[in-house]
Amino acid sequence: MVLWPGRDVMRSRFRFVWLFPLLLLLGCGGTMSSTSGNPPLNPGTWVSMSEATSCEVLVPANCSGLYGFTISNSGAFTAGPSPTGQKVVGDITASEMATLSSAANSYTTSVTGIGPCQINPAPTGASDVITMTATGANINVYLAGTTGDTVNFICVSADAGATSALVSAFQALRLKYYPNPFPS
Repeated sequence: MVLWPGRDVMRSRFRFVWLFPLLLLLGCGGTMSSTSGNPPLNPGTWVSMSEATSCEVLVPANCSGLYGFTISNSGAFTAGPSPTGQKVVGDITASEMATLSSAANSYTTSVTGIGPCQINPAPTGASDVITMTATGANINVYLAGTTGDTVNFICVSADAGATSALVSAFQALRLKYYPNPFPS
């Protein structure tokens, strides 16, 4: 005999409301020891960095970075491949590699933990995503005009100056080595 219709449903909802925060805390690893209040993260040594852009231009070949641009920690770069399979490969100079490595190391050592994705403004129809693959994490370094849903990469809290220096150094190399227009 049920004296109060829906009583079991109410009891189930109460259990969920009480249990959800506990499960969430346990699922996140319990305590957070970072001084910034974010989960701790040690990205380690950078292995490669990549940039992908989108532009609101009529000719896709004129969008610098549209087909992707990657630099490895050895200094080798790859632009592309395009939909037709075209790619451009080469090496940045030793001086450029020293500048990029210095900026990347300053960035990774400034990371304090996992943080919210900072989406930078971009013109309508344009986006720019710079990611870093490191020995300890895959990181979204810079997001503009995108939702930040880059699969398998996390957002972190890092020093703004170190982030800006790394983004500037990497974008300068893309502008120098990514062919514009891209070969077809």
